[in-house]
Parts: sequence; C-alpha cells; structure tokens
Amino acid sequence: TFFTIGFLNGFLPCGLVYMAVFGALATSNAFTGSLYMFLFGLGTIPLMTAFVYLGNFAKGNFRKNIQKAIPILVVFIGILFIDRENYRRWHRSKVYYQQKFMSQNKTEILKRALEHQKKARKEAEKILEHKSLELYNTSQELKKNNENLENLLKEKTSLLKGIFRNINDAYIIIDLKGNVLKMNKKAQDLFGYNLKNENLNTAKLFFKEDYSYAYSSFKELINNGHFLDYASRIITKNNEVKWVNVNASIIYDKFNKPAAAQGIVKDVTQEIEKKRILDLINKTAKSILGKEDIFEIATEISKTIANYLETDYCVVYLLNKEKNVLDQIARFSSNAANSKEALHKISFPLDEGIIGKVAKTGKKRNNLARVASK
Repeated sequence: TFFTIGFLNGFLPCGLVYMAVFGALATSNAFTGSLYMFLFGLGTIPLMTAFVYLGNFAKGNFRKNIQKAIPILVVFIGILFIDRENYRRWHRSKVYYQQKFMSQNKTEILKRALEHQKKARKEAEKILEHKSLELYNTSQELKKNNENLENLLKEKTSLLKGIFRNINDAYIIIDLKGNVLKMNKKAQDLFGYNLKNENLNTAKLFFKEDYSYAYSSFKELINNGHFLDYASRIITKNNEVKWVNVNASIIYDKFNKPAAAQGIVKDVTQEIEKKRILDLINKTAKSILGKEDIFEIATEISKTIANYLETDYCVVYLLNKEKNVLDQIARFSSNAANSKEALHKISFPLDEGIIGKVAKTGKKRNNLARVASK
C-alpha cells in the first residue's frame, strides 16, 4: 500500500544526503568524512526547519516548481562532486607523474654524477699512478746520482789524501788567525813540529826581521785570495834558519767567505845558499881584482864574508906549513879599525882551539857558531 511504501521510503536518505555522502567519500579520510557529515547534518537543520514552516505558506505552483527543480539541482551538484573528484584524481596523478618524472630526473642526474665521479676518479688514479711512477723513477735516479757522487767524493778524497801525503813539498792548512790545522809529513820534517803533540802558530816560524813582510803578505792573501812566490826566512823548532818559497790560496766556505788558507811551502835554502855563494865569489873576485898584496886580498875577503854571513866580525888565518901554525893576516870589525902590526902577532898551533882543529881536520864543528857569537 502507499502507506507501507511511504513508511519504508522514510528510512531512505534524500538526494542531498547522497550528495553529502559522496562529498564525505571524496575526503578519503574517516575522521574528515565523519566531520563532513556532522557539519552537513548540522547545516541542514536551519534550512529544513525553515522549509517546513515556509512550506505551509508556499503556493501550489511555486511548490511544484521547487519539486521539479530539486532533481535538476541534485544532478548538477552530483556532477560538480564527480568533476571535483575527477579533478582531484587528475591532480594526484599529475603530482604523481611529476614526482615520478622528478625522481627519474634525479636518478638520471645522480647516475650521470656518479659516472662523472667514476671517470674523474679513474683519471685521478691514472694521474696518481703516472706521478707515482715519475716520482719513483726520479727517486731512483737521485739514488744513483747520490751513489755516483759518494763514489766520486770517495775517489776525490782518496786522491787528495794521496796528494796530501805524497806531495814533494810541505803542505799546510791554517785558519785566519795563523793556527796550523793540518800539515803533511814534509811540513813536519821542514818545521820540526808535530801537531799530534803540540799546537803551532805560523808566528812562531817567522824570522824576526821578516815579521812586517810576513804580515803584509798575509793581508794580501786574505784580500786577493792568493799570492805567489812568497820568499822569506823561517825559524824551525831546532832554531835553524831556512829560506822558503810559498804559494798560498784562501779556502772559502759555502757562503763564499774566507774560512782558512792553504799553502805549499818549498825549502829553497840550498838554492839561496848556492846563489849567495856564487854572488860571494863574484864579489870577492871583483874586490881583489888588481891587488897583489896578500894582506889586502885577505882584508877584502874578510869584509865580503862578513857581509855574506851578516856578522860584525870576521878573521882570516893563513896556514904556515913550515911552523905548523895559523897566522892571522886579516880581521874585519865594524867597531874597530884594522891593524896590520897587530895581525902578525896573533898566531897559534894548528891543533889548538876550535879553529885549529877545524883547519887540521877540515870538518865543521857544530858549536863553532855559538862560540863565535859569544
């Protein structure tokens, strides 16, 4: 019956409720969907109440028009909800594809960056391997060069030691204060000093009258870096006076500053003596040239010999073989005049005194110079 149908229809929701249900479903969330339906129901109360009370005042035609418009309005609103849902789905799909595209782009970018990094790493490894090989080869070359330098240094050191030991002349090394740092065997024999037992300064070797010449030559050595043919007298440890010829040069440090000096010292005493003897003979020959008196000749000889020996006193004796005595025939003295009468009075046996023994044996006496100096 119509009553039964109407009663059952009362349990069915209206079209607006279906519309609200579709709107709640579009939220895709249980809490927001429930809140949507609650607010929908709460919002219909004023409107439905108003329609109930206003419906009694509506005319028949107006009511009929409203009843006709309701289905159209419901369909329109449904279309709007469907379109809204489609828009949401489209937007979600768009965002999804954008995210997917971005993800793919990021993946591609990361892949490219990773490939670039791998290539760069391989290139860096190649460069590092190449540089390592170059460094290894360089280190090997340096090692070989160092070995060659060490061998060359050993050879040069051995050569210098051989030269230092076997050089024919004396070789010394001194500091800038004149202290002897090193000398070879020839120098030890020449000077009479041994550095193992005592210290030596070159000032000890200078002949007293040659001090100024020695110091000026040493200054010249420092200023010019070398000198050649330095000739002077030295005094050995045994108080022997010797003539030497020196060629010296400066030894510089790594800053090119004078650090020491080295020199080759040659003993030229015999050469000087030979030259002086030849000069003595020539001077003596010139001085007695044209003289026939034995006493005049002896006097000139005494003067020449005194100058040669650098002494103030010289006496010449004549051997008298018949009496076997020595007669004084000439005497030179820088402090007194010669006297022929006094000369004839001085005579003594050939075997008496140092002079007599030397004249008899023809051998030099070592203490003759000391006695004569007294």
